[in-house]
Amino acid sequence: MGQVNIKIKIGDREYPLVVDQQEEARLREAERVLSEKFKEYASAYPAADKQDHLAMAALFISNSLVSADNRSKNGLDELAIRLQELEQLLDKHPAPDQV
Repeated sequence: MGQVNIKIKIGDREYPLVVDQQEEARLREAERVLSEKFKEYASAYPAADKQDHLAMAALFISNSLVSADNRSKNGLDELAIRLQELEQLLDKHPAPDQV
């Protein structure tokens, strides 16, 4: 696939990007999530400046990403343990045609 020129709005600024077509939808979704969080913090803390709102939105999203990554790693570790247990069971009880 080819590349496309898009503009992503963060806060009150637009950023032109050149991205692969297959990444555009994901970046638009990321833009939407960041924009929503930015608006939440701007609403909750109107006295803070935009930089603070963006920083808090970025921290919230980063925390979610790290948490998801940790859950994924823990899930893979759990799967590896279960597979090892299954292999041990199979070693103890070979298939009838292998006896």
